[in-house]
Amino acid sequence: MTKRKSPQETRAKTPSPDTLPPVLAVVGRSKTGKTTLVERLIHALAEKGYCVGTMKDARGGFEIDLEGKDSDRHYRAGAQAVAVLSSEQEKMAFFGRLSVQTPIDEICRRLFPDVDLIILEGFKTLRFPKIETTLGESLSCYGDPDLLAVVGEAPGGTADVPCFSLADAPAVVALIEDRLNLNTRRPG
Repeated sequence: MTKRKSPQETRAKTPSPDTLPPVLAVVGRSKTGKTTLVERLIHALAEKGYCVGTMKDARGGFEIDLEGKDSDRHYRAGAQAVAVLSSEQEKMAFFGRLSVQTPIDEICRRLFPDVDLIILEGFKTLRFPKIETTLGESLSCYGDPDLLAVVGEAPGGTADVPCFSLADAPAVVALIEDRLNLNTRRPG
Protein backbone atom coordinates (compact mmCIF):
# COMPACT_ATOMS: atom_id res chain seq x y z
CA MET A 1 0.00 0.00 0.00
CA THR A 2 1.33 3.44 -0.84
CA LYS A 3 1.92 6.01 1.84
CA ARG A 4 -0.82 8.65 2.02
CA LYS A 5 0.22 12.10 1.05
CA SER A 6 0.10 14.86 3.61
CA PRO A 7 -2.52 17.59 3.14
CA GLN A 8 0.28 19.90 2.01
CA GLU A 9 1.33 17.42 -0.70
CA THR A 10 -2.21 16.91 -2.01
CA ARG A 11 -3.21 20.59 -2.28
CA ALA A 12 -2.49 22.83 -5.20
CA LYS A 13 -2.76 25.79 -2.86
CA THR A 14 -3.75 26.31 0.74
CA PRO A 15 -7.19 27.89 1.09
CA SER A 16 -7.67 30.85 3.32
CA PRO A 17 -8.94 30.13 6.85
CA ASP A 18 -12.28 31.64 5.82
CA THR A 19 -12.77 29.15 2.98
CA LEU A 20 -14.79 26.06 3.73
CA PRO A 21 -13.73 22.94 1.81
CA PRO A 22 -16.52 21.20 -0.10
CA VAL A 23 -18.95 19.41 2.21
CA LEU A 24 -21.01 16.33 1.36
CA ALA A 25 -23.66 14.82 3.64
CA VAL A 26 -24.36 11.08 3.47
CA VAL A 27 -27.87 10.67 4.83
CA GLY A 28 -30.48 7.95 5.16
CA ARG A 29 -32.45 5.91 7.62
CA SER A 30 -30.76 3.68 10.19
CA LYS A 31 -29.15 0.49 8.84
CA THR A 32 -29.26 1.57 5.17
CA GLY A 33 -25.48 1.59 4.60
CA LYS A 34 -24.47 5.15 5.47
CA THR A 35 -21.32 4.17 7.38
CA THR A 36 -20.39 1.52 4.80
CA LEU A 37 -20.73 4.08 2.01
CA VAL A 38 -18.68 6.67 3.92
CA GLU A 39 -15.91 4.09 4.50
CA ARG A 40 -15.85 3.16 0.81
CA LEU A 41 -15.84 6.79 -0.29
CA ILE A 42 -12.98 7.66 2.07
CA HIS A 43 -10.95 4.72 0.78
CA ALA A 44 -11.60 5.52 -2.90
CA LEU A 45 -10.91 9.23 -2.43
CA ALA A 46 -7.71 8.59 -0.44
CA GLU A 47 -6.46 6.28 -3.21
CA LYS A 48 -6.86 9.21 -5.60
CA GLY A 49 -4.80 11.45 -3.31
CA TYR A 50 -7.58 13.41 -1.65
CA CYS A 51 -7.43 14.33 2.03
CA VAL A 52 -10.85 13.69 3.62
CA GLY A 53 -12.27 14.73 6.99
CA THR A 54 -15.49 13.33 8.42
CA MET A 55 -18.03 14.25 11.06
CA LYS A 56 -20.74 11.92 12.40
CA ASP A 57 -24.08 13.11 13.75
CA ALA A 58 -24.38 11.23 17.07
CA ARG A 59 -27.97 12.11 17.90
CA GLY A 60 -28.08 9.77 20.89
CA GLY A 61 -24.95 11.27 22.45
CA PHE A 62 -21.58 9.61 22.99
CA GLU A 63 -18.73 9.29 25.45
CA ILE A 64 -15.27 10.23 24.23
CA ASP A 65 -13.22 9.64 27.34
CA LEU A 66 -13.25 7.41 30.36
CA GLU A 67 -14.22 9.00 33.62
CA GLY A 68 -11.18 9.77 35.76
CA LYS A 69 -8.64 9.79 32.90
CA ASP A 70 -6.46 12.89 32.63
CA SER A 71 -8.29 14.36 29.62
CA ASP A 72 -11.64 13.85 31.35
CA ARG A 73 -10.25 15.58 34.42
CA HIS A 74 -9.06 18.53 32.26
CA TYR A 75 -12.52 18.84 30.69
CA ARG A 76 -14.36 18.60 34.02
CA ALA A 77 -12.01 21.23 35.47
CA GLY A 78 -13.34 23.67 32.88
CA ALA A 79 -11.03 23.48 29.83
CA GLN A 80 -12.84 24.78 26.74
CA ALA A 81 -11.03 22.28 24.50
CA VAL A 82 -8.96 19.16 25.13
CA ALA A 83 -6.78 17.28 22.63
CA VAL A 84 -5.32 13.85 23.30
CA LEU A 85 -2.35 12.87 21.14
CA SER A 86 -0.69 9.50 20.70
CA SER A 87 2.33 9.64 18.41
CA GLU A 88 2.80 5.88 18.83
CA GLN A 89 -0.67 5.17 17.44
CA GLU A 90 -0.65 8.19 15.11
CA LYS A 91 -4.00 9.29 16.55
CA MET A 92 -5.52 12.43 17.97
CA ALA A 93 -8.85 13.00 19.65
CA PHE A 94 -10.29 16.45 20.23
CA PHE A 95 -13.28 17.47 22.26
CA GLY A 96 -14.52 20.77 23.51
CA ARG A 97 -17.45 22.79 24.71
CA LEU A 98 -19.73 23.84 21.93
CA SER A 99 -22.60 26.25 21.78
CA VAL A 100 -25.68 24.66 20.26
CA GLN A 101 -25.90 27.76 18.07
CA THR A 102 -22.51 27.10 16.44
CA PRO A 103 -23.27 26.41 12.76
CA ILE A 104 -21.90 23.18 11.28
CA ASP A 105 -20.00 25.10 8.60
CA GLU A 106 -18.12 27.00 11.33
CA ILE A 107 -17.30 23.74 13.12
CA CYS A 108 -16.05 22.26 9.84
CA ARG A 109 -13.98 25.36 9.12
CA ARG A 110 -12.30 25.09 12.54
CA LEU A 111 -11.71 21.35 12.58
CA PHE A 112 -10.86 20.63 8.94
CA PRO A 113 -8.94 23.55 7.42
CA ASP A 114 -6.53 21.34 5.43
CA VAL A 115 -8.77 18.78 3.78
CA ASP A 116 -10.07 18.52 0.23
CA LEU A 117 -13.52 17.25 1.22
CA ILE A 118 -15.57 16.97 4.41
CA ILE A 119 -18.05 14.11 4.57
CA LEU A 120 -20.86 14.43 7.09
CA GLU A 121 -22.68 11.27 8.13
CA GLY A 122 -26.19 12.35 8.95
CA PHE A 123 -27.24 16.01 9.21
CA LYS A 124 -29.96 15.57 6.55
CA THR A 125 -31.65 18.91 7.31
CA LEU A 126 -28.55 20.96 6.53
CA ARG A 127 -28.11 22.74 3.19
CA PHE A 128 -25.16 20.76 1.83
CA PRO A 129 -25.00 18.47 -1.19
CA LYS A 130 -26.35 15.06 -0.13
CA ILE A 131 -26.24 11.42 -1.07
CA GLU A 132 -29.02 9.34 0.44
CA THR A 133 -28.66 5.63 1.19
CA THR A 134 -31.74 3.44 0.95
CA LEU A 135 -32.89 -0.16 1.05
CA GLY A 136 -35.82 0.56 -1.24
CA GLU A 137 -37.99 2.59 1.12
CA SER A 138 -39.18 6.06 0.22
CA LEU A 139 -36.51 8.74 0.33
CA SER A 140 -36.43 11.20 3.20
CA CYS A 141 -34.73 13.74 0.88
CA TYR A 142 -37.00 13.22 -2.13
CA GLY A 143 -37.40 16.58 -3.86
CA ASP A 144 -34.51 18.14 -1.91
CA PRO A 145 -32.56 20.34 -4.37
CA ASP A 146 -29.34 19.37 -2.58
CA LEU A 147 -29.79 15.63 -3.27
CA LEU A 148 -27.01 14.56 -5.68
CA ALA A 149 -27.58 10.80 -5.79
CA VAL A 150 -29.17 7.75 -4.21
CA VAL A 151 -27.08 4.74 -3.19
CA GLY A 152 -28.56 1.32 -2.46
CA GLU A 153 -31.79 -0.22 -3.56
CA ALA A 154 -33.45 2.79 -5.15
CA PRO A 155 -37.18 3.28 -4.76
CA GLY A 156 -39.28 4.34 -7.72
CA GLY A 157 -39.48 8.01 -8.62
CA THR A 158 -35.79 8.93 -8.38
CA ALA A 159 -35.25 9.60 -12.09
CA ASP A 160 -34.14 13.16 -11.29
CA VAL A 161 -30.94 11.96 -9.54
CA PRO A 162 -28.47 9.20 -10.41
CA CYS A 163 -28.79 5.89 -8.53
CA PHE A 164 -25.81 3.68 -7.65
CA SER A 165 -25.30 0.38 -5.89
CA LEU A 166 -23.38 0.36 -2.62
CA ALA A 167 -20.60 -1.56 -4.41
CA ASP A 168 -20.06 1.22 -6.97
CA ALA A 169 -17.97 3.64 -4.91
CA PRO A 170 -15.72 4.62 -7.89
CA ALA A 171 -18.75 5.89 -9.84
CA VAL A 172 -20.01 7.77 -6.78
CA VAL A 173 -16.54 9.33 -6.37
CA ALA A 174 -16.57 10.41 -10.03
CA LEU A 175 -19.93 12.11 -9.44
CA ILE A 176 -18.59 13.81 -6.29
CA GLU A 177 -15.48 15.01 -8.13
CA ASP A 178 -17.60 16.47 -10.88
CA ARG A 179 -20.41 18.01 -8.83
CA LEU A 180 -18.19 19.39 -6.02
CA ASN A 181 -15.33 20.45 -8.32
CA LEU A 182 -12.80 18.37 -6.40
CA ASN A 183 -10.44 18.15 -9.38
CA THR A 184 -9.70 21.85 -8.95
CA ARG A 185 -8.39 21.11 -5.42
CA ARG A 186 -5.77 18.60 -6.54
CA PRO A 187 -2.38 19.38 -8.03
CA GLY A 188 -2.30 18.99 -11.80
